[in-house]
Amino acid sequence: MVNKKRGGISTRILLVIFTLFILASSVFYLLEKQKKVYEINHRKAVELCEYGFQQCMEQLIEKLHNDYTLIHSINKTDYDGGWYKVDVSSDRKGDQLMLTITAIGNKGTQSATKKEVINLTRTVMNGDSVWVPTKK
Repeated sequence: MVNKKRGGISTRILLVIFTLFILASSVFYLLEKQKKVYEINHRKAVELCEYGFQQCMEQLIEKLHNDYTLIHSINKTDYDGGWYKVDVSSDRKGDQLMLTITAIGNKGTQSATKKEVINLTRTVMNGDSVWVPTKK
């Protein structure tokens, strides 16, 4: 006579499969949620990078308008839940000024970088000398 008991092999296999399904679903959900957080932080880092670059350009326009050729970098500045930093280097040869501007934005573990080289030439307009961007 065969003794039938509850909870045989098939029940245990179903329990293991159900448990694995729950674990896999949880991991998938957490990874998708983390991916969205990374995407949001990366977009914010790009925005902070662009904002820092814009701040630098505003200072640049003001200083060049006032005939200052020494352009300063912007130190790490906290802004809107992240930070930005802008490094500026310049090289002047006669009436040519080459500026290299590198802006970095950071939010969480994500960062974005923008680097641009601006060539300026000293010219005379309306009896006044001004810095004019040189076309590439």
